[in-house]
Amino acid sequence: MKSSFRILFGMRDDGQMTEPMALMLLSALAKKYFDVEVGLWVMERDDLCDTIKRFHPDIAAFSGITGSHKYYIEAAYRIKKIDKRVKIIVGGPHFTFFPGEIVHHSCIDALCVGEGDDAWVEWLSALINNGNQNEIPNIVTRENMNHILNGNALNPEFMRGRKTNLDDLPFLDRGLVYDNTEFRYRYKRTIMASRGCPFRCTYCFEHQWNELYRNVRNSGAIRQLYSVDRLLDELGDFTRRYDTRFIKFYDDVFPPFPNLKEKTWHEEFCEKYPKRIGLPFHVLTRCDLVVNLLENHDADILTNLKKAGMASVSMSIESGNQFIRDYVIRRDMTKSDIEKAFSHAWKIGLPTFSNTILGIPAPILSKPEEIVRQFEILSKLNGCRINPKKAGLRESYKEYDKESVRFTLARKPGFPEFPILFPYPKTKATQWCVKIGAFDGNFSKLHESYQEVSYLDCYDSEYKKVMHNLALLGSFCALFSGSRNFLMQWLNPLVQKICLDWLTEVIHPKATRFYGWLYVFSKHWMHFHRTYPMKTSFRERFRFFRKLIELDFFKQFKERKKKFLHRSERQGQTLGGPPSI
Repeated sequence: MKSSFRILFGMRDDGQMTEPMALMLLSALAKKYFDVEVGLWVMERDDLCDTIKRFHPDIAAFSGITGSHKYYIEAAYRIKKIDKRVKIIVGGPHFTFFPGEIVHHSCIDALCVGEGDDAWVEWLSALINNGNQNEIPNIVTRENMNHILNGNALNPEFMRGRKTNLDDLPFLDRGLVYDNTEFRYRYKRTIMASRGCPFRCTYCFEHQWNELYRNVRNSGAIRQLYSVDRLLDELGDFTRRYDTRFIKFYDDVFPPFPNLKEKTWHEEFCEKYPKRIGLPFHVLTRCDLVVNLLENHDADILTNLKKAGMASVSMSIESGNQFIRDYVIRRDMTKSDIEKAFSHAWKIGLPTFSNTILGIPAPILSKPEEIVRQFEILSKLNGCRINPKKAGLRESYKEYDKESVRFTLARKPGFPEFPILFPYPKTKATQWCVKIGAFDGNFSKLHESYQEVSYLDCYDSEYKKVMHNLALLGSFCALFSGSRNFLMQWLNPLVQKICLDWLTEVIHPKATRFYGWLYVFSKHWMHFHRTYPMKTSFRERFRFFRKLIELDFFKQFKERKKKFLHRSERQGQTLGGPPSI
């Protein structure tokens, strides 16, 4: 076996404030089974040519979503020009749904479809030991692509089922990221307690991910959980080694679902977490699950988790309009579910974080000739029967979006985000947009952030700017609507009137930029006082705020001081050097 095999992982500092857990897991798996050295290339910080020449990698690995994928492909071409012997492997949601990228881009040597835990290890073993790389389930190579790809999809016969025992996985290699990036100073650490989401929300790729496994032999259950002790062991390990002040559980839906296994898991977690870890934490769940467990299973999960140390909770709303919720994005929850869940959180003193998507196209009453056609499209696409009397249609796109913003603010969230609908490939929301002529299917033009202006053609340029203003000012308004201060609540209706009815209509670039500053300042305050409260010094908060400004303005306005693939102005910011601060 070749010793000291070198693997270079590439990542973008894309403003999500969330560690690249996929890369940390792949690094941990490589270290567990092989004699390897790992390195990290941060696209916005490190000079690529210098990094390759210094580190001399045998492999470069990238995991990408649609939008960021094009930068990884560009990087792969550059790596091949610098050193042809470097093997390049890619994975992640974009390449899972578009494995044909390997056909179109000669820079890619291997591509992983779906879960890559076992496939990655087998591929590394074959590469390191000069074995056969072309018969590994989930792995597409230049040699096997012609007979295992069916158009732009992988034949299910060449896929393995989901990982069924998460406890077998090693702890994430957090040193890969924490020791080499600004994440060392982001004291909110992220982890997942489970995998899998069974819901069918049409804007998300999880439903398509599940469809991918539908015809795979021994595909495994959609939901998989770490055992409580295994989860707490990993939490204890990295909280001892790195300054950690807050934990964010990044599960699609944190346990429990209303079944005996997950309710038992929930009870064990609530008993053991405060004793073994004791740090404040945040989870993501769904309003309908909260209400179902509370009313039908005598399980007040929000109160239980709050007693265990939960400081805030995410419950996405996604749309305040009934038609969009029921028929376009298929949220499968009622208005009552949303109102009851947020009301319960407010009653027990638990701050909430909500996501509500703007720019979701729906039939417009002022265009009656289109309503019947779009009803037929939705009925066939999502398999639903639409009741016109209960549809909740509106006169304009603006009415839909303002309804969503106002409905969200009425729930008194501690902090809401209002992302713009992002047409992720292969999702039914994107298919809907294409079928009604709202999107041309050109994914190469997408920005990797879903908080910039809409890419849909059904909106004119003026309303796209209004929508962007709504997103920025809607979050700012939560400073008042989510406050428990009497004066702030008293000012709330006036603030919403000024912001949502008047200021959003001012679409001059300088006005939108000013709204961007309001958004960043208010987000920073709500971040530390409501959503992720943690002990920090003034210097630490100022440092974080500076980084937040840079990342949020990149997400909102595509602005960065550092150019793509160029190092920062500070010297020595290359692989293995100190983090850029």
